[in-house]
Amino acid sequence: MDSTINMIKQIRSQLEEDSRMETHERVKRKREQSPETNNKRPHQKTERARERRRRKRERRRQRLLYEKKEEQRWKRPRSSDRDEAEEGESAWKRPHMDEERCDPLDISSYNFHHELGNGSFGNVMLASLPNRKKPVALKILKKENIKLKERYETEVKVMKLAWKCPFLCNIHAAFQTQLHAFIVMEYASGGSLQDLLNNRGYLDMDSVLYYAAEMVCGLQFLHSEGIIHRDFKPENILFSNKGHIKIADFGLAAENVFGNKTISGSIGTLHNMAPEMIQCQIYNSAVDWWAFGIVLSKMATGRSPFYEGRKAEKCIHFILNCQPSYSEQLSTELQDLLEKLLKKKPYQRLGFKGDIRIHPFFKSINWIKVERQNVEPPFQPEPQPNPDVSIPASALEVLNIDTASTHSYSLQDFTYLSPSWQA
Repeated sequence: MDSTINMIKQIRSQLEEDSRMETHERVKRKREQSPETNNKRPHQKTERARERRRRKRERRRQRLLYEKKEEQRWKRPRSSDRDEAEEGESAWKRPHMDEERCDPLDISSYNFHHELGNGSFGNVMLASLPNRKKPVALKILKKENIKLKERYETEVKVMKLAWKCPFLCNIHAAFQTQLHAFIVMEYASGGSLQDLLNNRGYLDMDSVLYYAAEMVCGLQFLHSEGIIHRDFKPENILFSNKGHIKIADFGLAAENVFGNKTISGSIGTLHNMAPEMIQCQIYNSAVDWWAFGIVLSKMATGRSPFYEGRKAEKCIHFILNCQPSYSEQLSTELQDLLEKLLKKKPYQRLGFKGDIRIHPFFKSINWIKVERQNVEPPFQPEPQPNPDVSIPASALEVLNIDTASTHSYSLQDFTYLSPSWQA
């Protein structure tokens, strides 16, 4: 019996050994048939390393080409001081290159001086063209997110209408590359309303009345063209070098909203949002008049009539459920105007309902003179010195171009050159 058991164990052991040997031989034969498999991963790593080195060399080559191009472009013989005095021209007025080579639709034609502002979508630079006397504000937008495509296109469409209204920020040109979109705008050298409020706290009543009247003209023009701004706030209200307001930043604007037509979508700055927008209901141009009421209160008192803290839930609660609070120092006319602008129900809101121009607060306003900018502004911005053009920054440095980027889409009806820049 024991001998039989030992024999069975030996046979089982032998079978297991044969099975292991057979498996080993099968794997060995498979490797011999496909020898390239053994080096697959090291081969892939080598190819990736080569590709990274190739891209690095290409970026270095592109940088050197741009820098060489900029250096050659801006090298020119300087006139003597005596010649400049005789001609009566400053270095700023004197062209630095042949006008024929200065293409306003080519980013490499611009000379960048410093940053004016920045955001999540891009930044705004103070720039200049060598054959133009005045500097410009050049907005640089990154073409990374396809969801922003419609916003970029809408902003240019709205700004193309700005020449019809002196209280909107004007556009000179718009163009695009594979990675960026560019909007060349007039430079509002007087800063923003928010800057003015930060310096003064609040404005005197004459200034409040003057700026409110110009804002009314600007908003009414937009609404007559079927445009809702949707982000009307002190940061987006600029001052020209003469002190007139310039409504700017139309990236969140909505088009083709005429009459009683409504749209949806919660967008903009929470503290300036109307109740219907916060509740994700349909809305129309009445949301801009609510925001105008908030701005008007900030100009007159230095604060919003609602909660101004950082807690979003508390801000929403005050806007939806609480009545606005006003300073006792406000005149009866201004308080009445604010109450009618900040109605919870949009169809009762002044501006959308009724003619805001005939409100008693504006009784001293000559609207024809305001529209023609024949009334002297109460605030005269300090003259800004001409930017230094002696050491230009290259376009490559400003854009931080990465030739290996794969982001790419085309903006429709985006390229534009204003008639005043075509001459």
